[in-house]
Amino acid sequence: MLTFLALTCTIAYGAVQGGTLALAPWLLAALMLGYVAGDLFTGFIHYFADNFGSETTPVLGPAFVYRFRQHHVEPRHICTLNFRELNGSHMLVSIPFLLPFALLPSAEGGWPLVLALFGWSTLASGVFTAQVHRWAHDLEQPALVRFLQRTRLILSPEHHARHHRRPYDVHFCITNGWLNGLLDRLRVWDRLTDLFVWMGVPQADDSVLGSARRRQRERAAFHDEAIAAE
Repeated sequence: MLTFLALTCTIAYGAVQGGTLALAPWLLAALMLGYVAGDLFTGFIHYFADNFGSETTPVLGPAFVYRFRQHHVEPRHICTLNFRELNGSHMLVSIPFLLPFALLPSAEGGWPLVLALFGWSTLASGVFTAQVHRWAHDLEQPALVRFLQRTRLILSPEHHARHHRRPYDVHFCITNGWLNGLLDRLRVWDRLTDLFVWMGVPQADDSVLGSARRRQRERAAFHDEAIAAE
C-alpha cells in the first residue's frame, strides 16, 4: 500500500510541477479517459471470471474467479471485508504497471505528464473498484459516497442491481458503469465469448453467458416448434 501511495505522490508532484493552464484540458481528459478505461478493464476481468476458468485455475482461480462467482451466492459478503482485504492485493498487482508512469519526466509537462495521469487514472480506477463495488452493496454509506452514487460518478446500488438479477449476464463494469448500457446493447460480451470459444478457450460449465445462450436457443426452438405446429 505504501509503495502504491509513494508512486501516486510522485505522479501528483509531476502534475503540480509540470501542469500549466494550457495543458489543463488535456490533463482533465487524460483523467476522465483513464477512469473510463479502468472501468472497462475491470469489467473485462469481471466478465472473464464469470465465464471462463474455475476456482482451481492457477493464480487467477482463488484470487479472481472464486471471488466473483461466490459473490453471486453471497453478494453481501464483500461488505465484511476491510480496506486492506479489499484493496491490498490490487495495489500490489498494480505496482509494476504504475512504476513506468511514475518514472516518466512528468515534471517537465507536455505529453509525458498527460500519459502519466492517464496511466495513473486507469490503474487507480482498477485498484479501487472493489471498494466502490462494496459501497454499492453496503446498506449505509458515508454522505460523500451517497452523493457520488447519486450523481453516477461511481457505481450506484440501483445500477449494479441489474447485474445481480439472474442470469447475471449484463452490467459487468463495476467502477462507474458508464459503458454498461452500450456494451450490453452491442452484445460485446456475447461476441467476445464467441471469439474466445472459437480460439479454443474452454468456457466454464457455469458460465453466465453460456446459460443465457442456452435460454436463447430454447426460446428459439420453442418459437420454431410453435410456428411448425400452426
